Amino acid sequence: MRPVPHRLALVDAPSGRSVRVVSVDPAVAAELAREGLLPGVILSVASRAPLGGPLVTNLGRTRLALAAGVAARVTVEHLTETSRQA
Repeated sequence: MRPVPHRLALVDAPSGRSVRVVSVDPAVAAELAREGLLPGVILSVASRAPLGGPLVTNLGRTRLALAAGVAARVTVEHLTETSRQA
């Protein structure tokens, strides 16, 4: 039995670490899908503005800035070596 990866909101993901998108709140799903942010996508947080400002993600070759409130509606999981291969 495989352990369940640790899940958290994208807004809480550490900078520089790759994560996989698990789910997106339906309230923002269509908008984020147009930008390529879909369940299953691997991304990383490149930087974050202070005081609850936006965060910038690396999504493939694209940098995508997200308001903290939007990033809070995206659930991600940390990647392990075995989950990178899945």
